[in-house]
Order: sequence, then structure tokens, then C-alpha cells
Amino acid sequence: MMGRIIWIVMWSALYGATIEPLGYLLSTGVVTFALLAYFNRRGWVFNISLSVVTPISIFILFDTLLKAPLPKGFLGF
Repeated sequence: MMGRIIWIVMWSALYGATIEPLGYLLSTGVVTFALLAYFNRRGWVFNISLSVVTPISIFILFDTLLKAPLPKGFLGF
């Protein structure tokens, strides 16, 4: 149980540190995949799909529809 908590805290801290320099899409995709890979070890296709679809969907919702900008990062997306 403690290992799961440490894993979540570690990736949350990494996410907080990388969202500005890497941008929302890249940092959210990587962190989502890491957490899904740890907690759902057998569903690799599902993990990869959700790690791509979720950040893109949220980005479209906030950046395009709500006009609330999310961090772009050095790559510009």
C-alpha cells in the first residue's frame, strides 16, 4: 500500500515540475501512462490509448472550447 502512495506522490511531483517546461499535452500523457502502467499492468493497448486520448480531449475542451489556455511548453503544443 505504501509503495502505491509513494508512486503517486512521485509522479505528481514530477508532473508539477514538468507541466510548464514540457507543456500540458506531453507531461500529462507521460504521467497518465506511468500511472496506468503501474496500476493496470496487463492492458497496454488501453493504457497507451487512454494516455493519448485523455490529454488531447481535455486540451480541446479547455483550449479550444473554453478559451482557457494550458501550458504549451518548449515544443509549442
